[in-house]
Amino acid sequence: MVDIIQIKEEGEEMDLAIEKAMAIINLYPDIFPHMHKQGFKLVSRIQEGNMVLQDGVVITFHQYSGRTPVTRNSMVKSKAKGFMIHQIASDLSIKGNTKTVLDEFVIWCKERGAPEILLSVRAFNDRARAFYERYGFEYVEKTHWHKKGADDIPGIIYRLPLQEIEAEKFFTFN
Repeated sequence: MVDIIQIKEEGEEMDLAIEKAMAIINLYPDIFPHMHKQGFKLVSRIQEGNMVLQDGVVITFHQYSGRTPVTRNSMVKSKAKGFMIHQIASDLSIKGNTKTVLDEFVIWCKERGAPEILLSVRAFNDRARAFYERYGFEYVEKTHWHKKGADDIPGIIYRLPLQEIEAEKFFTFN
């Protein structure tokens, strides 16, 4: 069973969850520069129950429906409530845990009737892209993020279909 972290009040318990999650996320400053050493950004995810912290793996996510941004430049529209993964980070010294924890997260999403899981990944992150493709995520489209004072950061949006539910979807790239 996947370990969804939900702590409503800030304090020692939340501080410990943030410390454990950031110890993993901070291993990848090039992949997660927007999160590097910024644990305060996890507070709302933890309060809302939108974070997995299990066996050296962190997954942050939220459930969406209606018109929702995937990145600042791509939108999804869906009548069904899917899940969007924001980060998956793992301590690679623990072999096989990323797949195991993701398997449990996928089951958890299916149990909630989600038709799909979406995620975006930096285009240069070949290791993650290969993992997602082997796992069964399907390429949706290219996207990008804007970096202050610099060029766009290219990305890829992936989709993992979970259930055959007719959902009106469209992506737009600006």
